[in-house]
Amino acid sequence: MKSLFHMANKINEMLTEYELGNLQELRKNIHSLSRVPSKYVFDQRGVKKDWGAHFGGRAELQFNIGFENNSFRYGLAFSLRPSRDHPNLNALIEKINLFN
Repeated sequence: MKSLFHMANKINEMLTEYELGNLQELRKNIHSLSRVPSKYVFDQRGVKKDWGAHFGGRAELQFNIGFENNSFRYGLAFSLRPSRDHPNLNALIEKINLFN
């Protein structure tokens, strides 16, 4: 089985042919960032051994990939785990309600 890093790199490569390949540029514009957070949707900083999410997606809807039960899975999700950078989930919960 290929590693998740290999799968993420292949997805990044394939996304260059689609609008989603410009996700990081779109995020730069939406969040008024001074530069693009990453060149790729799935950056090595956002991909772990068994799971990964697009880089910078912690406080927004996440594109995620992973291995689960010997299968490759992909989808969209919100991370509801509080962290040092995101201890309060109230703003995220408001975003989630927009999808319900």
